[in-house]
Amino acid sequence: MAEDGPVHLLSLDGGGIRGISELVILHEIMKRLKEAAGLKEDPKPRDYFHLIGGTSTGGLIAIMLGRMGMTTTEAIDCYEKFAKKVFRRKNRRFDRTFREETLVKVIRDIVAQKKLGKTVMLDTGRDKGLTFVCSATYKDYTPYLFRTYRGNSSLSGSVAGSPGTKTSTHNHAHNVEIWEAARATTAAPTFFHPISIKVEAEMDEYVDGALRFNNPARLVLSEAESQFGSGRKLGFLLSLGTGLKNEDKGVNFVSNVEEVARSPKPERKNSGALLSRGTFKLLKHTKQSLTDPEPEHHALEERFRGTPYAYFRLNLDRGAADIRLHEYKKMKVLRAATEEYLRNIQVSADIDKVVSMLHKNEGVNMPLDAACRAVSDEASKQAIAQEVQVKSIASPQFTGRTDILDKMDRHFCQRTQPSPRRYLRIWGMGGVGKTQIALRFRDLHGSRFARVFWINAATEDSIYECLRVMTAELFGGEPTKPDIGRVLQWLERNTKEEWLLVFDNNDSVDISKYLPPGNAGNILFTSRSNDVSPSLDGNQTLAIETMKEDDALALLYRASKRQKQAFDASDEKHGKDIVRELGYLPLAVDQAGSYVHNQGCSFGTYLLDFQARRNDILGDPLHRGVFETNPAVYGTFELSYKALEKRSKERTSRGRAATNALRILNVFCFYNNENIPSEIISRAATNRKTDREALGDAESLAPLALFDLREDRSWDDRNYSGGISLLRSYSLIKKSVAHDDCHSMHVLVHSWARDRMHADMLRFQRQASRSIVFDCFHQNFKFEDERFLVQLLPHIKACLDHGGREDVDWCKRTRQESKYARLLNAVGMWREALWALEDIVEERRQNLTPDNWLIAAALWDLGKMHKSCGNLGLAEETLMESTNLLENCNEKGWASRVVLDMGIDLAEVYIQKAELGKAEKMLTWIAECEEEKGGKSPQLRRAVAALATTMQLAGHIDKAESLEATSLAWCRENPNIGEGHRATMRAISNIATLRSAKGQHESADEMWRHVLDVDERFRGKEHPITLHSKRNVAIGCVKLGNLEEAERLLREVLDVGERVLWREHPDMLVTMEHLAGVLYMTGEVHEALELQEECLAGRVHGLGDGHPLTVKTSEGLEKMRKPFREPSSSPPYIDFQRSLPMRSSSVMRMASASVPKGNGLRPAPMALLPPIPLYRRLLRAHRKYLPSEMRVLGDEYIKAEFRAHRNVDNPAHLIGFLTEWQLYAQKVEGDQWRGEKIDPGKVAKMSDEQIGQLYELMKAIRERRERGEQEEES
Repeated sequence: MAEDGPVHLLSLDGGGIRGISELVILHEIMKRLKEAAGLKEDPKPRDYFHLIGGTSTGGLIAIMLGRMGMTTTEAIDCYEKFAKKVFRRKNRRFDRTFREETLVKVIRDIVAQKKLGKTVMLDTGRDKGLTFVCSATYKDYTPYLFRTYRGNSSLSGSVAGSPGTKTSTHNHAHNVEIWEAARATTAAPTFFHPISIKVEAEMDEYVDGALRFNNPARLVLSEAESQFGSGRKLGFLLSLGTGLKNEDKGVNFVSNVEEVARSPKPERKNSGALLSRGTFKLLKHTKQSLTDPEPEHHALEERFRGTPYAYFRLNLDRGAADIRLHEYKKMKVLRAATEEYLRNIQVSADIDKVVSMLHKNEGVNMPLDAACRAVSDEASKQAIAQEVQVKSIASPQFTGRTDILDKMDRHFCQRTQPSPRRYLRIWGMGGVGKTQIALRFRDLHGSRFARVFWINAATEDSIYECLRVMTAELFGGEPTKPDIGRVLQWLERNTKEEWLLVFDNNDSVDISKYLPPGNAGNILFTSRSNDVSPSLDGNQTLAIETMKEDDALALLYRASKRQKQAFDASDEKHGKDIVRELGYLPLAVDQAGSYVHNQGCSFGTYLLDFQARRNDILGDPLHRGVFETNPAVYGTFELSYKALEKRSKERTSRGRAATNALRILNVFCFYNNENIPSEIISRAATNRKTDREALGDAESLAPLALFDLREDRSWDDRNYSGGISLLRSYSLIKKSVAHDDCHSMHVLVHSWARDRMHADMLRFQRQASRSIVFDCFHQNFKFEDERFLVQLLPHIKACLDHGGREDVDWCKRTRQESKYARLLNAVGMWREALWALEDIVEERRQNLTPDNWLIAAALWDLGKMHKSCGNLGLAEETLMESTNLLENCNEKGWASRVVLDMGIDLAEVYIQKAELGKAEKMLTWIAECEEEKGGKSPQLRRAVAALATTMQLAGHIDKAESLEATSLAWCRENPNIGEGHRATMRAISNIATLRSAKGQHESADEMWRHVLDVDERFRGKEHPITLHSKRNVAIGCVKLGNLEEAERLLREVLDVGERVLWREHPDMLVTMEHLAGVLYMTGEVHEALELQEECLAGRVHGLGDGHPLTVKTSEGLEKMRKPFREPSSSPPYIDFQRSLPMRSSSVMRMASASVPKGNGLRPAPMALLPPIPLYRRLLRAHRKYLPSEMRVLGDEYIKAEFRAHRNVDNPAHLIGFLTEWQLYAQKVEGDQWRGEKIDPGKVAKMSDEQIGQLYELMKAIRERRERGEQEEES
């Protein structure tokens, strides 16, 4: 027998057919227990109660539940049949008793129906469900217990009724049948004759035990101590009654039957008397109410007054008084009255507490010996409130949240005139600090309320305990349970003073029944969900978001008990990294600070520990914050999951919504946590090739049900919409700020949803999520797909980062990876696409035969990618290999469809290599092949567009424009292409280029800007195609003399291009060359030379010395260098300089500052950059070589320093300033510095002329500023 854990006890009163009321009450307890425990089958009382004791019909119920192991449903059915058969009129004798034969037959039939292995009472080997029934010997009414276990106890006088004596209840009735024990305990003298039972070798007569123990609750306690030990802790004692009589007003009666027991009088058997044998003896003691169970109840209630939740008494309070013990036809009335009784708020709360203690296996801190003897035990007087966290003060670490507190202050402002009750709900995800905000509000503004009541509404138990505390506070005393009705009445009627009632953690319990009637007072709720009762208007709710970075950092510093003044730069950086990793969630930040303090570690060490052991740290209750009662961070999210899980078991629309919410949560946690589009689900649902087998079944938490279709094969979004709405209401997900149809998850909720999964579930959900995200787009993209693909990319990346590649079938995996590479290409991530395709080609070569079409397809994709990346030699080689494989390809149909497209791709490589003859010949042949199909042929459209480029490069401008116009017309006529498609935008852009070449600059500029606007809207500002369009606009600005805008646009393209492409990419080299030309025209010669040199080096490396672009770049560099060698000659950009008179003179002088003038001064050439180029170079060095968080800080400092030195008059000061910053730039760039470096040792040796030129330059800058012209800044 288990030796630990609390003992739960059940006592059942006698009361004839009124015992049905006990069963109805117990059935309600079991129903709620089934729901709380999430059981599929009805629970059995004997699996939860350690000991069950009953008298009379209560004893019969005890046998059915304990010895026979019935559920309450089975017991109610048997009990009703029993009553109808035993107490019907035909079964009654002339002496008003009922026939025992019928009673015996009915009981035997019940036993037979259960098909028990043994039919004797004794049933050893059980830890729970021990049962006894109370009977008495007819001779002297000595109590006798028929047990299912081996008992050795004697009843103390306090139990037996005579102080100082003991009554033996030793059980040696091992041979007593179940039906005999049931017959003995139900042998009420006024209804049935005694039964003779042979116990061991001794025959005796027995009647029911109602004369001594109609309420056997104290017997149950005594037996529990005997069986389980005096030191075992009491769980609780539940005593069930059969209904109060009208005269039951709480009056205590003293029972005394000893005299009758000592002086028995012989009576004749079968005398035929009008009254039965025991009638006169019974009548003699009726006045003393020997069978009244209430005195026993009042005695126990008094005993347990100091120990809440030790004793519960549930007894129908009205409706049973006029029903006699044998009136079975009134059982329906009794059931209805009991069901009404169960709806009483106080009764329902008591039942919820009982259910909670059974489900959680909880008990009171009271040993059984104290419970039996009412011993003053200090521990037994402590109130049990495991889930009740009645906070007295807010966290000392509390910081920020002033905006929310101000709104709460205005909502609950001081009233100047009578007004209705005010409600407010603050809601948000678990751990966001709702309780602390409510506590802080109470501390700041509690003085405006006469009383503040705090109820932890997390569970029925915690509400029950808080209401008990309120009962004591309002009415005094030490109540063992709350007087809920009286508390609510007080709140309703107290209209003269302001009170505030706080329902904290109002997440899963319907608290409507605990809301006071009337219109007085103020009520504040905190909740994870906005979809809870009561329903409130929008102006009565406040959503709580995560903290701002500064507030989160302040909380981290306080919780770690470290002063910011003592931090070095790394501490501050790591602190910011920590709060960012934790998503600025207050609970997580508080616990991180506590971890740092307790472990005595640095912020950097915590960050490494967190990244390595996230699940352990966030899920471990040891890593708590300032309050020990705080759960682990993951624990707060788990409460929301459990609430959804519980709701999902309901067979209602709410239940379906909860199931779908869990399905969505289990999928979205494998994608990026920000901006998850609903299109992922809708597109996968409508894709006929979606792998539905990977999505599980429709009944479990697998995601298949989210992909239902309507009859027209459109997506049926009802399951998704219901689930996503519920997730939002529980704050587990929220609508994206940037996109209406997207949702975001907090970073910790995102990780928790994965970390909580067991290995098998993680493997399945990960593969299902991967399958969904790859099935939501097609291999060949359409224009309308492009915007979605940009949104999709971070989610595919996140899904792949979560691993599981090895769990995917190879054929499926290689198709997925090929789609991923195409996606990377489509969104402009060419380098990543190139790496992915190289891996795919290598893997397919290893796993497939050379004739397999998948190898040719992969090589084709790789060749196109080399072309996009400017690797023209590799592009030609790879495309040729792919084309050659088509001849022996095992998929001839596919080969015939793609051969022309491969030819066009190869021709485009020839165009870039300046082999225009090869390209024209190949493209002309392809065009002739497809000419009959006209503009509907994609191959013809591509060939004509490429031919136009060939004509343009060959100098045939009019012919090129005619071809481009034809291509554009075809695009606009085709409904599958239309405006915005890449082909359309390319044609417009090329026509603009041709018009610009003909001098039509305004028309070209308008067309280029149109293309840029479309690309930015549909492809994003950082797509390579968009950058190309922006560069074209910059070229148009140069043609129109708009050099400032041109420079700005080109710098933007260069900065972004470095991030999304790479420095040596052909597009980047084009941008460098254009920017170098603009800078040269504006007089910034040094930087222009640097860029032109870099462009030339890149083209020599990528294209070779003889390529026309390489030659053009080399010639441009020579022109730029010419003024340095011939200072007296006019620079070639003089016409453009006339538009910049304020800048040109000083910049030109600076350009030749290092040239010796033959005046005798030391020719000490110094590579000292003037202020503006140096300023820009510093910013560029920061962007290239420093991390983002350092770059922003450094840039702001540089800007401030250069602004501060605009008015410097001292030449030496100026030179020192510029020297210091140039040395800094040289240090940042290191080996990447281009050009001559300044020698710090030569600064003191600079010529007077150089100093004078620098000084003149600064004066010119100052004069320009004073005339109101703005200095140009990056």
